[in-house]
Amino acid sequence: MSSFLSGAPTDNGFLPANQRLIYGIETATTITDAFRFIVQVFEDGTEIGKYYLAPNVQEVAYFDLGALVKDRVEPDTSPYGDASSILFAYDSNYLTRSNGNVKKYEVKIGEWNGSSETLAQATKTLYLIGGREQTSSGLHPSFSEFYGTSATSKFWLSDYPLTGSAIEIKARDEDEGYLAFLNRSTISNATQLVYTIYYASGSPASTAVTINTTNGAQLPTATSPTAGFLVYAAAMPATLEALGFTLTNWSSVTIVPYDATLNQKGRILRIVRDCKSGRQEATQIAFNNSRGGWDYLSFEGKRVATYTSEDKPYKPVAGTWNAASFALPSFTAEERYFHKEASEKFQLRGIYSESEMQVVKALFMAKKVYIRLDNWLPVLVDESSLQITKDSSRIFQVSFSVKLAQTLRC
Repeated sequence: MSSFLSGAPTDNGFLPANQRLIYGIETATTITDAFRFIVQVFEDGTEIGKYYLAPNVQEVAYFDLGALVKDRVEPDTSPYGDASSILFAYDSNYLTRSNGNVKKYEVKIGEWNGSSETLAQATKTLYLIGGREQTSSGLHPSFSEFYGTSATSKFWLSDYPLTGSAIEIKARDEDEGYLAFLNRSTISNATQLVYTIYYASGSPASTAVTINTTNGAQLPTATSPTAGFLVYAAAMPATLEALGFTLTNWSSVTIVPYDATLNQKGRILRIVRDCKSGRQEATQIAFNNSRGGWDYLSFEGKRVATYTSEDKPYKPVAGTWNAASFALPSFTAEERYFHKEASEKFQLRGIYSESEMQVVKALFMAKKVYIRLDNWLPVLVDESSLQITKDSSRIFQVSFSVKLAQTLRC
């Protein structure tokens, strides 16, 4: 007996989970009517599925791992080891590991001959994160541009496109947030992040943050716990200030991955100060992007809130019938609520460049979306409310509404 994999995603590679992850299975054994291929799937060492597949007319079987696991990994909401805190506002360390957004999957192939089975004749290992790939990208598109191997690697798990040689994100002083990157030594040589604060006047200030346990991550090795293979790095101004960075009169912040000898191992992440007038009305949105991390957008227009209530009124008999004497005060209600609850919706407006519209598109495809009010709260995006106006200078005005994903008690 000798089943083998004739096709599979890259062994020991990293990929977004939400896509076609096809394994082709063949055998040198003579196929009979009773013959079945056996597929076992292990998640971080625990078996989560065992399947018996009949070969097709070409004596081959195909198994789609993506159909099984696409909802089993998703971007973290909480920082590592702290389920009570929101990751975006996390302010006790430069870095934090994943809480479940990277998992190790082993697909093991065996055979059933009609009377006995032989397991694990071939094994492929894959690391999956909570992103998505489109059919237009083809089967098993490479994710290597996010490996920290050179200055031209994108590195940061973000849908923001390159602006020159950097990934550029606009932010206000009060914006919070972390951006993700991969941290396994077999696919990345980055061992430190260098933060540089540029000021409107005066010299820039730099701080080197080593990717290690002291700073909230783990040393980039091949054998450390899977959770450490994906790391979130403090990136937004309010989060950096909470960590002790001085941002008074700042103009931009760059974060650059390097190895131990200061060879650049990924693109520059540049956070550009963008405080417009009326900033007290601005609203920050966080959402899971297609690459497996978090991205952020700020909406500068006035945030308009509307409330909608749902109720079940009923009409009881007026008066007090079980008292010593009948009572009917003038303030007695003849109609009352058996049940009442409300929902809150916010109208958001923003102005974006053509490249930023790629991120707006990613927002509308996100499963997890949060709005920062007094604190971070989950919302649902109303896709039917989207309005986009484009002017002659290729600037887009975007308007849509989000609904608070929590019922308001009345």
